[in-house]
Amino acid sequence: MSSSDGTFSLPPDPTESWWPYIVATIVAIISTIRACMSGKSYKSTKDMQGKVVIITGANTGIGFEVASDMAQRGARVVMACRNLVAAHTASKHIKNKFPSALLDVREMDLSSLQSVVDFVQKLPYSNIDVLVLNAGVVFHPFELTEDGFETHFQVNYLGHFLLTRLLVSRMCITPGARVISMTSQAHFASDICLHDLNLQINYSPRRAYGQSKLALLLMTRYLGCMLQDVNVNFLAVNPGLVRGTKHVSSSPVLSESLVIRLAMHPLMWLFMKSPKQGSQSVIYAALDPELDDYRGAYISDCEVKTPSQLATDDKLAADLFERSLSLVAAKAMAAGVSQVWKTEQSSAS
Repeated sequence: MSSSDGTFSLPPDPTESWWPYIVATIVAIISTIRACMSGKSYKSTKDMQGKVVIITGANTGIGFEVASDMAQRGARVVMACRNLVAAHTASKHIKNKFPSALLDVREMDLSSLQSVVDFVQKLPYSNIDVLVLNAGVVFHPFELTEDGFETHFQVNYLGHFLLTRLLVSRMCITPGARVISMTSQAHFASDICLHDLNLQINYSPRRAYGQSKLALLLMTRYLGCMLQDVNVNFLAVNPGLVRGTKHVSSSPVLSESLVIRLAMHPLMWLFMKSPKQGSQSVIYAALDPELDDYRGAYISDCEVKTPSQLATDDKLAADLFERSLSLVAAKAMAAGVSQVWKTEQSSAS
């Protein structure tokens, strides 16, 4: 093609004019997916000064984000962690961001019922406003704890069961107190094996993890119904799929090869929440006043949702509760705790 000055030039490439639109479309699609997958954010200016908040596993992931939020609101945050070095490092990060944060780092290893008892006996606070049962393990190979229980079952559920019982008397005298259990979407594909809670007959890490999360949800709903007349509300939270947690790093899929891990990272960034985004439903459960009317509710994406059919099975919940009661009672009484739990509402306080 010749121009007026006699030089030749190539005709314009029609695809060049489309590139800005293609890029803009790709960015828009990615932004839409990220917005959908990140879930809702909970906005509240509620002040927590004078409140005591206990968070298990507060040194990392969702627990760390909840601890940061509660500290920013003025609460005294008890960081109950197995790894004290990691917990103190996490507390320093929070302090650097919020210099006035009130943090109390304390050791508690949920794989030891004695450690749970020791934690409670050394706790100097008479009133406790919020207890977040966050710590846990996932995809752990079969292993029995020192107390003789499968690791997922004790760390995720039974240790928290005991902790809740030992603290509930202090929470009953605290108006508006809440116990928040961290459950999971995995509970939808899980069941409770009452005759073999250790799953020694047919063990798999996925099954053990799912059972422990369903057990937490059943405990939450059972106590929410049983303790209708006390100040404490029990709520279960599904934070969604969250990257940067043990659930991801311990996944059998990602542990297979470096190539798979590298390939999965962009997908995890696109389709999974950050720990801060995952913490929003927990913060909602801890603070929102409307939840006073929802006893033993299941919360996902900052809304009250319907859990699995098994999670609403009252008989299963009662059977699991009584079985857990007997398992923990023997261990706790040997450690000097004379009464582990009484199911009568009148004695709960």
